[in-house]
Amino acid sequence: MQPETGAPERLGVEAVLSREQAAVLARLEPLWQQVSSALEEGFSSLAISLQALFEQALKQERERARLAARRELISALEEALRRLRQAGDAVEWSAALLDAASAFCQRAVLLWVHRETLQAGEAIGFEPELRSKLAGLRIHLTQAPALRAALESAEPVVTQRCARELSEALAAIVGDSEQARAWLFPLQAQTEAEVVLYVDGEPASLDVAGIELVTLAAGLPQKSVWPAPAQMPQARLPGEPPRELPEWSQLSRQDQELHLRARRFARAQVAEMRLYKPRAVEAGRARRELYKVLKPEIDAAREAFLKQFVDLSPTMVDYLHQELVRTLALDDASLLGEDYPGPLV
Repeated sequence: MQPETGAPERLGVEAVLSREQAAVLARLEPLWQQVSSALEEGFSSLAISLQALFEQALKQERERARLAARRELISALEEALRRLRQAGDAVEWSAALLDAASAFCQRAVLLWVHRETLQAGEAIGFEPELRSKLAGLRIHLTQAPALRAALESAEPVVTQRCARELSEALAAIVGDSEQARAWLFPLQAQTEAEVVLYVDGEPASLDVAGIELVTLAAGLPQKSVWPAPAQMPQARLPGEPPRELPEWSQLSRQDQELHLRARRFARAQVAEMRLYKPRAVEAGRARRELYKVLKPEIDAAREAFLKQFVDLSPTMVDYLHQELVRTLALDDASLLGEDYPGPLV
């Protein structure tokens, strides 16, 4: 086979081109490195600038949220303190104090002092079953060293949430635990402390300084509206008849609107039970134990009604109970069963 004509010449040309290309690349390499370095530095500066802008915007948004939350809290406190100053009786005063305290804790209950006895009054944050146990609870001070210490010192006291400090009766309701903590805030009338605000909750949801500010600002109602022992504000006692609606014309416009919303809420809750749990409703009626078969739904509705309506107005009546009896139990309260805890108020 004859060698291809012109092959040596072509190889020589390619070798020359390769050398020239290599020389060009060698001259361009420093320039490319400069361009690459400049691009990298530019992107790095851009990333740093964007990160700084993002952090600044985030900081501003957090500050706006903080200021908005503070304004909302101050507004709520101003409203609560206005209600405290204008309270016409101990019931209104109790509701206003607990509303203000609810911004700083999960659970609270007022303990009214009469001689050597503390009587549980209004409460927030407790489940309906526990609220009914608190109703009318009386504790002798000899049974509750921590409560006695708060009253005698007229200073806030932090204590173990146990029977040894709070009495067996109160500890059984709030949850007997030596690891858990409770705070006791005595409120003073002149030089004598006559009410103790009991507070507990998870540390993340508890602001002791805020509660102390509320109790210091609250004071106590004037002696002219101070309740007699038998009239101390408290939740409904088991066996008592449900609270009756006051004369409608005597309610404030705000209370009238709240009552109307409460009625609508009660009807909607019971309607949902009938709509989504028809078989359970029929079985409960047949066995005369509606509460037992619908316990999760009824308890959830009671807790919501308590927080959204009962805790907000001393005139509120238990429209949810009325609707449960009228619609769910067909006007026969016995169909709710023996386990049913009864009206909330």
